Amino acid sequence: MRIIKRIVRLLPLSLKFKLIDFILKQQGIEIKEASNEDLLHLAYRLRWEIYSAEDYINPDNYPNKELTDKYDKNAVTFLAVKKGTPIGSVRLIFNSDLGFPVFNAFNVISFPFSFSPSEAAEISKLCLKKEYRGGIISLGLLEKALETAKERKLKYLVLGTTMKLRNHFYKMLGIELQNISIGEPGPKELDERGIAAERYFKRFELLPFIFKIDKN
Repeated sequence: MRIIKRIVRLLPLSLKFKLIDFILKQQGIEIKEASNEDLLHLAYRLRWEIYSAEDYINPDNYPNKELTDKYDKNAVTFLAVKKGTPIGSVRLIFNSDLGFPVFNAFNVISFPFSFSPSEAAEISKLCLKKEYRGGIISLGLLEKALETAKERKLKYLVLGTTMKLRNHFYKMLGIELQNISIGEPGPKELDERGIAAERYFKRFELLPFIFKIDKN
């Protein structure tokens, strides 16, 4: 797998995605949109299982065993499926009156360039079952999110992640994430983190980033 990742790092983005698609098909893995209620419930249940197992959330707070929030109604969700079993998921949140979770959870001071939120979407809730991590499935999920943003003629994507993932996972795809300047979080931002997964924020040094789609 390390050799494959090195090859992926060297290829142009379009060829990267073709190689990722080929490898996933060889492994019997399909990345598809959760386009109906049944598939959405599978995605929400998978999130709950993964976030509960990693102690990112208190599972007792979700008696229906589904992890969903107010942003899902303005999002498209994707599932990675192997032999009919969901193994990973990601969602792409579109601009709305709710704003973006990553902006609501951080005290944003400034952006590296001017942009309109109406031209942006947020990559969110990227998760995989533990036994499938470290491969390229997460790249396949990210590819779907990026393709969908391009189809909708969006120009920017925002997300919250760690510097480690920024410098390795996203750089491997050739995606240059730019820092968003932030200050200390206030009560509103801390409340938002509770909605997202408060324990996740406490465990990892998450930061907000943005990138231009047309340059990736």
